[in-house]
Amino acid sequence: MKVLSIFGYGSLMTYSSVLRTMPNAVHHRDGTLQGYSRTFSLVSISGVRSGTADFDTLEVAALGVRPCSSPDAVVRGVLFDIPEDEFAAFVEREHRYRVLKLPVIDADAYAKDSDGIVEAWVVVEQTDEQYRGTMSSDEYESRVGRYYSGQLWGRPDIKPMREYLSNCIIAADAVDTELGQHDNAHLTNFLDECLLANGATSIREYVFAHQERFGEDVMALVMKTAKSNL
Repeated sequence: MKVLSIFGYGSLMTYSSVLRTMPNAVHHRDGTLQGYSRTFSLVSISGVRSGTADFDTLEVAALGVRPCSSPDAVVRGVLFDIPEDEFAAFVEREHRYRVLKLPVIDADAYAKDSDGIVEAWVVVEQTDEQYRGTMSSDEYESRVGRYYSGQLWGRPDIKPMREYLSNCIIAADAVDTELGQHDNAHLTNFLDECLLANGATSIREYVFAHQERFGEDVMALVMKTAKSNL
C-alpha cells in the first residue's frame, strides 16, 4: 500500500495526537515548512460545539498556516507517514482547511546528505468562499451553519481558544522532548513566530499580556524560553 507523508504543526505535533486519527502512523520526526507562518485565524467549530470557544472574550480561534513573504519564515513541526487508506481520516479531521502537497525539510533525510526535501500533505488557510465551494449548502449547514453563522477564516479580532493554546504550547515542548532536541526549537518557534489573527502579536506577547488565563505549567514553558533566560 502506498505511504503518504503528512506535516503536522498544531495538535498534530505529538505522536499520541496523531495516533488518535491515524493509528498506523509511523516515522514521527522533525520537519520544517519554509515560506509559511502560523496564525490563529480560524473560528473553531469543534470549539463552538464543545463549549471551549468563548465569544465573550473572543477566545474562539484555532491554528492555520499561510504563505509568508518573509524569506526567514519557517514553521517548525513534525513529519509522519501514514498508509494511503488513512488519508481520508486526516482530511476529515482537518475538514475546514485546504489540503496541499508542499515541500518540507525532513531532518532525517537532511542528515543523510540529501537535500532533505520531501513532498508532504499540509493543511493551510483558505477563504470562506473556497471552503463553501467544496460542499453543498445543506452540508455546510450541517457542518457549520447550525453552530455558527459568521465569518470562519480571517477575522482579525479573534483570539486563541484558551485550552487549545495551552495544549499547543505543551505539545511543542513535548515534541522537543520526544525528538531529543535540547534547544527548545519547536517551542521557541511556536511562541515567537506564531501570531494572533491580527497578524502582529506573537503568542509569547499574548500569553505574557494575559498570564491570569494560563496555568503554572504553561507559564513555566513560556518563561524557560524567554530571551532573558537564553
